[in-house]
Amino acid sequence: MSRRGRASIILQGDSREERLKNFIAWFSEEDKAKWYADNFIDESDDDSMTFEEHLSYSLDMIESDGFDIEDYSKVTDVGMLVRVHNPPEKPACEGIVAELQECSHLAIAHYNKEHKTHFRDVHVLKANSEALCPYRYYITFQAFNPKGKQQTLFQARVNICFPLKLGRVRPIKFDKEVELVRIKSTKPNPVFLRKRALRRGRIY
Repeated sequence: MSRRGRASIILQGDSREERLKNFIAWFSEEDKAKWYADNFIDESDDDSMTFEEHLSYSLDMIESDGFDIEDYSKVTDVGMLVRVHNPPEKPACEGIVAELQECSHLAIAHYNKEHKTHFRDVHVLKANSEALCPYRYYITFQAFNPKGKQQTLFQARVNICFPLKLGRVRPIKFDKEVELVRIKSTKPNPVFLRKRALRRGRIY
C-alpha cells in the first residue's frame, strides 16, 4: 500500500449532496473558526463566502477539475471560477457562445491530431471561466464520432491570452491556447482525506 493509501481515506457518497455532507462533517468547529480567522471573512456580508461554501467549491474543484461547479456568483472573489454559460438557467450572450464554440473547435482539432480520431460537429453544453491573463474557459461540449455514429462528451480548458505583439490593431484579437482536452469521465475524481490522527489541525 502506498504512503498516501495508509495516511488517507477516500470520501464516500453516492451523490454529490451526500459527499458534500460527509466532506463538511469531516472538518471540526476548530477548523471552521481557524478558516474564518485566516481569511478575514465578515459573516454579515452577503457577498462573503461561508465556510460551507468554501468546502463546496473545494469539492467541486477536486472532483471535476473546475468543469462542474455550483453557482457561486454571489461571492465577490476574482480568484474563483464562475459559470458563464449554463443553459437554460444562465445562457451566455451570442458573442460568448460564438467564442466558446470556436474554442471547442480548436479543442477537438487538437484532440483529433493527438489521438488520430475524426470527431466533428461540436456543440457547447456549458462553460465556466477563470480570470487569467485575461481569462480561461472550462468548456463541456459534445462532438460527433462518425466511426461509432454517436455523440461523445468532452471537456476542454482553453486559455484566452493577449497576443505577444499587440501592434495597433483594435479591437485586440486574443490568442487561444488549448491547455487540456479530454473525454469526460463518467465518475468524479476521488477525494483523499487525511486521517484525523495525522491532520494536526490543518485544513487541506
